[in-house]
Parts: sequence; structure tokens; C-alpha cells
Amino acid sequence: MVTRAADPTELIPGLCRQFSRVTGWQLRFTPAAPNSTCERGDPAACWTTEIHDGWEQTGWLSIAPPEYGEPPADYEQVLELAAGLGQLLCTLASAARRLESQTNDVSTLVHLGLAVPVQENLAWALTQVLRAAVQLTATRSAAFFLLDATTSRLKLRAVYQIAPEEIPRPERELHASPHEIEALAGEASAVVISEGRDSAWLPATMRSALCVAVQSETMPIGTLWVFDRRARDFSDRDVHALHSIASQIAAVLERVALLRTSEAQERIRRDLKYASESQPVLTPHDFPEDPRFEVAAHVASCHELGGDLCEVLPISDDEFALVVGDASGNSIPAALIMSAVRGALRTHPATARDVAPLMARLNNALFSLTRAHQFMSLCYGVYDAAARRFVYSNAGHPPPLLVRRGEVTPLHSHGLLLGVMRDVSYKTSAVDLAPGDLLVCYSDGISEARSGAQQMFRSEGIAAAILGGSDRSAQEVLHGVWNRVESHIAGGAPGDDRTLLVLKVC
Repeated sequence: MVTRAADPTELIPGLCRQFSRVTGWQLRFTPAAPNSTCERGDPAACWTTEIHDGWEQTGWLSIAPPEYGEPPADYEQVLELAAGLGQLLCTLASAARRLESQTNDVSTLVHLGLAVPVQENLAWALTQVLRAAVQLTATRSAAFFLLDATTSRLKLRAVYQIAPEEIPRPERELHASPHEIEALAGEASAVVISEGRDSAWLPATMRSALCVAVQSETMPIGTLWVFDRRARDFSDRDVHALHSIASQIAAVLERVALLRTSEAQERIRRDLKYASESQPVLTPHDFPEDPRFEVAAHVASCHELGGDLCEVLPISDDEFALVVGDASGNSIPAALIMSAVRGALRTHPATARDVAPLMARLNNALFSLTRAHQFMSLCYGVYDAAARRFVYSNAGHPPPLLVRRGEVTPLHSHGLLLGVMRDVSYKTSAVDLAPGDLLVCYSDGISEARSGAQQMFRSEGIAAAILGGSDRSAQEVLHGVWNRVESHIAGGAPGDDRTLLVLKVC
């Protein structure tokens, strides 16, 4: 629904007829026309007054003698009555003009508020806002300057009805711009130049300008300028209107920033989902089937991506590499380290006699590629199924557990974490296994799993879950330990990635 302001000129013909009938004097109204040659209304009039709406002339009210006979009313009284009527018409015209202006302002702001938020094109949105600024302030053109991240420089980012090259100092230092400093301090800054003078802040064709701050609830964003070819004084209404537009610009920029942040978050979420789907998920089919031993393993990450490594790699008909590792940190940084080591191991797995040289190469590679806070614990072992012999090297990883005839023996660590120092020498150890023996490898996400009372599961918890079921399969042992860890956590969120690998000698 469009509200239309009443036009006082529509009432004047009836008033003139009634005035003439009562007084006998002819009251006439001559509307102002853009190209009218009439400067003072009716040339034959004996009295004329101008009707003005506070912005421009709308016409002239004039009195002429009656065409026939003597008028019934005295001339002085008629003039007094006509002057009062003229003042009343000027008041009505001024009120109508203000109402029309306010209606247009509200319409512009409502249209702007409805149209801009549904657009994702920042350039289009800024153009619409600047156009509204020009309409509401009845100026010629507008410009928007954006503060940089340091809040010390301003850069021209959008213009309306003026070429960017016409704007002086499109990039300006804030400390050298007094008008922007005044605006950002909370006061609108007006620039008006008289004839023959020039201003370093106004385009060459402009004689006046108004500047206000554009800011969010927490920080300044930039400044909004409107320019006019007239040397005019800006009213409080102009200032208020421009502040309203500045708020719209802040809303547009905040919305665009929010959209871009949401898009970036969505892109990261998709990338993480794709990466997590690309990470290997261990299943029984991933392990070699050999009547001489059984293998079961499970890995669970506390984030979309994890840094725990678990591999069972065939090297020959008799030799199999068992690898469990834990990269420092969590999520993406840890996953990158783990993936690098996993790729290297799958490219060149080491035999039993090459375990120590492999660990040294991995250490130097990680030291060269990662930062000081990035490293990895790793236990790399080779099981010879024919000889039932396990040769391993441990770089700072929790020691594997050997379970034999109801006793649990840790295979202690004897090497520095991978990637901490260059040129580290690693040693190997060997243990002979027998049928029924269990070899359990795990990450600290298992041993350091905490209960609601903040008690850790420890290697003792693993041993307690294993003992008493020596006749169970590797998969059953794995499930027993894993379920015991879940019960220990009691439904709480795990604080770290968890890995468990069980080898049973047949």
C-alpha cells in the first residue's frame, strides 16, 4: 500500500471561488511551472503573495477587483483575509512536502532493507545502498571508503553516479583525513566550499559534501560520503538519513562476511569429510590370512581425521611388518604427519635386518619436513611366522605387551621419538614367540583413557582385560580390551585417538 500526501493545490480552486463569492474580490491562484514566464502570478492583480512549501515555489495567490460593480467587502479587510489564507496554504504545502519526503524516505529504506539482504553480490548491494543515500539526501553522488585491517588507512570501494577517478585521494591515511576522523569519532562532518575556493576532499565538480561513519556494534568499518554540486548546508534530517544508510552498509558487509565465513566452514567440512572417508578403515579383510597366526586391529579417531597409524604389511611369504604409531597433536596436523610416514612405510617396508636403518631414515625425513613441535612415536616390528620371531624397534611409543601363560611382559621402548633430532641411531630387540602367545600393541589413547574420576586405564587395565581368556581368538581379545576401555570411559568423549592391534601365534 502506497501512502500519498494530500496536495494543497487541489483545495485552492474551491477556496478561491468561495472567497470571491463572499468578498466580491477575485482571488486567483497561478501554479508555478518549470518553464513559466510568469514571475509574479496574475499581472492584472492588485495584490500578490507567493505560496512556498519550504523547498520550492508552488505558485502565487493574487487579488483582482471585481469585473462588475462595487465589491461588498472593504479592500483592507480583504487583504488581511487573503494574507491569512496565503499563510495557511504555505503551512499546508510545507506539511505535505514533509509528509511526502518522509514517505519517500521510509519507502526507500524499506525497499533497501528488503532487497539488499537477499543479494549475495557485494558490488550490487553497495550500489543499491549508495543510490538510497543519494535519494534520501537529495545529493548528486555518493562514495564508500573501507578501513583496512590496521584501521589506519581508507580505500575507496564503491561509488554511485560519479567515476572513481573523480574522487580525490582514493587511498588515504586516516590520521591525515580530518573529516573521516571527525565522522569516526561520532560526529557527522560537512564540507562546504564557496565560489572561487577549492577543497582537497571534494571532486572538482562538487561544492559540498557530508561524511558519516560506517561501523558495526564492535568496530569501525569505514566512511560514507555524499556530494552535491550546490554549496548547501545539510540539515539534521540529512544527517539522520545518512546515518541510517551507513547502518545498512554495515549490515551488508557483516552479512557478506558471515556468508563467506559460512561458505569457508562448509568447504572445510566437506574437505574433512572427504579426507576422513579417504583415511583407511581397518577391517579383517585388510590383514593377511595365514594359519600360523591371527591378527586383529581397530583404530578410532576423536576428530574427523586422526594421527594414529596401524599397519600390517606383508614383506615376504614369512615376514610381516606390524606398525603402530601416534603423531603429535590431533586432527589435520597429526593426520598429515601420519600420512607421510604411512606412505613411506608402504613404499619401502623393512625386513627384520633393516628395521634400525628404516627408523633412522624416517626420523631424518620427519625432522626435515616438520616443525619442532611435530613428531611421532612409532613401534615398527617384523614378525617371522616361520621362525616365530618378532624383531622390533620402538621410537618413544608405549611398549607392546607380550602375554604368555597368564603373564604380561612389556617389551620396553629404547629409542627417541621420530622427528625430534637429526641423525638418531635406533636399536632393535628380538623376542621368540610360542603357540598361544599374544602380542598386543596400542597407542596412548588406550592406556591414558580417563574415567569420570580422571583415573587412567593404563597398561594394567589392558592386561586385566586380556588375562583369563588365553583360548580366545585375536579378534575376541581385541573386543574384550576395547569394550573394557569403553566401560572405563563410561560414555564420555575420548580425549585422544585410540589404536589397538593383537597378534596371536597359532
